[in-house]
Amino acid sequence: MKVRSQQQTADRRETIDRGFTLIEIIVVITIIAILTSLGLMVGNKVRVNSQAQATRSLLISLDQAYTAVTSEKDSGVASVWRDALGNEFAVVDGYVKLSSTPEPSLGLLLLATGQHPSLKETILRADSRYLTTAILTSSQNMFPTDNTVKVPVLKDSWGNPIRFVHPRWDGGYGEYYNPITNAQVTTGRDQERQFVGKRAGGGTHIESFLRSFRPTQTAVGHADEGLCTGGRGYFYSSGPDKDPGARDDNVYLNGPPKFPAETANFH
Repeated sequence: MKVRSQQQTADRRETIDRGFTLIEIIVVITIIAILTSLGLMVGNKVRVNSQAQATRSLLISLDQAYTAVTSEKDSGVASVWRDALGNEFAVVDGYVKLSSTPEPSLGLLLLATGQHPSLKETILRADSRYLTTAILTSSQNMFPTDNTVKVPVLKDSWGNPIRFVHPRWDGGYGEYYNPITNAQVTTGRDQERQFVGKRAGGGTHIESFLRSFRPTQTAVGHADEGLCTGGRGYFYSSGPDKDPGARDDNVYLNGPPKFPAETANFH
């Protein structure tokens, strides 16, 4: 009986020891999982911050080139570009109504400055991975497809096109979604901005532009709706979420601009 009692005591101790060992393993695994999760979060934050800084450096270069352009033009940068044939295009950061892509506003700016050397060099010396071309949507509405206008597009660290806001075409226009009332707003602002441009050979054409920060509850915004100050345009990136209307993660050189009163408090 004494031997059996001793054996039972030993078995119980072994069971207790094994139980503590399993608990310790679970604790260690949990700690590793937490540390791994924290490491991934920190790593992702560092990566995003690095991309944001690289994009901000690009915006600095563009802003410096823009300063060089405006210092030579007392009247500022033209808000309309006219091609060799006499067709006119608005230098606007927005969407041509019913189109699925924004106008390449940086390329339009380059055209409007007469391809100023400072701006052109800044764009062309960028990493080739982030440099491409695009066709003006408005040119496709005006001309046969073999006469469309191509312009350079410079992308940020996330692959978004860098956007330029001209003072003449800033602000917000187009229907927008109100996240407080859960409804689209159709009054209280311009539902579109119309540009009446000249056509080659005489006559005019009309383009309707949209620059809504959040056109519907689920749609990607047309633009940020930012307002220019002091008659000076600005550059921005739509950030890691690729949505210019979701303003919180947009990258600006000097912080977010002011927004129209009706959407100033929406993000």
